Amino acid sequence: MKVILTDTFFESLDRIASRERWYWKAWDFVRYDFPRGVKNLRFFFKAVWNYRGWDYHGSLVLLRRSLEPLHEAVLKGHEVEEPRLKKAYKIRRTIEILRRIETDSFVELAEADLGYSLQYSGLLEDAPGRKEANSAIFAKAREYEEAAWEELWSNLKGQDTSDFGPKGEESFEEAETRWYKKFDGSGIRGWWD
Repeated sequence: MKVILTDTFFESLDRIASRERWYWKAWDFVRYDFPRGVKNLRFFFKAVWNYRGWDYHGSLVLLRRSLEPLHEAVLKGHEVEEPRLKKAYKIRRTIEILRRIETDSFVELAEADLGYSLQYSGLLEDAPGRKEANSAIFAKAREYEEAAWEELWSNLKGQDTSDFGPKGEESFEEAETRWYKKFDGSGIRGWWD
C-alpha cells in the first residue's frame, strides 16, 4: 500500500493549527465556554452558595448535584443496555446515599426500623427505660450510617476488574457475556456516556 500526502492533508493541518490562534480561542470562549459556565453556575448555585470549607458536607452536596445529570445521561445513553442500566442503578443509589448523609436521617430510619421513637424527658424526671431505648436507637442509627458510608465508597471505587479479560480459549462473545454477568455497575471512573 502506497501512502501519499496530498495538499488537502497540509490544508487540514493548517486548519487545525489556526484554531490555536487568539481570535479562535476568543470565539470558542464566547460561543462555548461562557454559556457552559453560566449554565453550570445556575445548576450548582445553591450547592456552591451553601458550601462551607470546614467540613465534608459541602463536598458531598457538590458530588451529589454533579451525579444527577450524569444519571439522566446514562439512562438515555447509547451504551449496551445491560451494563448501562447497572451503572444507572449504582449512580442513583449513590445519589440516595449522599442525600441521606446530607440530611443525616439515620436516626429517623432507626426509629422506623425499631418501631419506637426517641423519648425525651424533663430535667428532674427520668422515664424508666428511656436511656436504654434511646441508646438502642442511636446504636442502630450508627450501624446504618456506617453501612451507608461503606456502600458509598464501594460504589465510587468500583469492583476489581483484573479478571474480566478473556480466559484462554474463550471467544470474545463468551468473555463479553461473562463480563456482563460479573459487572455490577460500580466505579465512578466508568460512569460516563
